[in-house]
Amino acid sequence: MTGIARIATFFCLLVAGVSARGQWVHLDNNADIRALHQIGDTLWMGTNGGVVLFDLLDNEIVGKISAGPSLPGNSVRVIQTHEGHVYVGTDVGLAIDPLDTVLASTKSDDVVFSDVRSISWGVGGSMYVGTHGHGVGVVEGEVVRRITRADSLLSDIVFAVAEIDTGRVYYATSQGLCAYRDGAWVGFQAGAGLPRGQVRQMIEVGEDRFYVLIEGQGVYRFNHNRSVSLQADDVFSNGDVAAITLGPDGSLWAAGRFGRIARYRGDVWTVQASDDADVEHARWRSAHTGPEGHIFFGSADGLLVAVRKAAFARSSFRRRCRRDTSDRSPKGPMAAHTS
Repeated sequence: MTGIARIATFFCLLVAGVSARGQWVHLDNNADIRALHQIGDTLWMGTNGGVVLFDLLDNEIVGKISAGPSLPGNSVRVIQTHEGHVYVGTDVGLAIDPLDTVLASTKSDDVVFSDVRSISWGVGGSMYVGTHGHGVGVVEGEVVRRITRADSLLSDIVFAVAEIDTGRVYYATSQGLCAYRDGAWVGFQAGAGLPRGQVRQMIEVGEDRFYVLIEGQGVYRFNHNRSVSLQADDVFSNGDVAAITLGPDGSLWAAGRFGRIARYRGDVWTVQASDDADVEHARWRSAHTGPEGHIFFGSADGLLVAVRKAAFARSSFRRRCRRDTSDRSPKGPMAAHTS
């Protein structure tokens, strides 16, 4: 299986049946895993039905957070941590520490807190909130300011923001990659070797260097002003990559929108677990590397797989998935890890 361990398809409360095939357990459901984030021994999974908490030690669901006072909506798009706090972005607002407090911001507070697509922090502590249609919100203490197309942002749909230093900020938008640096706005499209399209992710790998994921166009390596395609057409269907993450050794891991997981290292793509039909054909949506180097992938059909340093023992999967999924705190330590 090339090191890929199938954890389980979660959402026990939606299970219609349980089937075992070989070493894996399959719990049938239609959950859409849009965001993943490991906190201590718990994997937080953002879905179209709220946040699901998965215990990585016991391999079972230990809680679920649904729309209510501490979570503005069930359509979760992003989960991040910063300085010991958990931030959850949804289609209708932003929640902070939804397990412990009732602290949420919505459109009624500021338009930048609706349709959240990304959350990140700058070198000076400013929080950047990328939105779908409202530009970028920059939160500095109690002050919130907005950056939009009127300020030369390529689009008001923003999927990621990366501040390199106080004078350079990069924005991944629906119309391409752009940046504010050295006191001026600059767009990186045809001249930089990047096609116009939705930049769904960017991962910083050095000063002014990123892996850039463009929907329907594949992955590019960007370096200051130039970029080169990683040529994944023969790996993924139409070269369409859905999510990327960096492995603990610095290699790039990618999951296809229409199936397959592969690793890019030494300028070569290597397909993983090609003999697992579910991995090969899943509609992948999200990817995340945890603080211990474990890599997780989530699909639009509720499939969760993990790449670990050692595969799970067979007995880990022949077991329980709690039917009682009432809200409860995860059992593992909740020490936050800054993304």
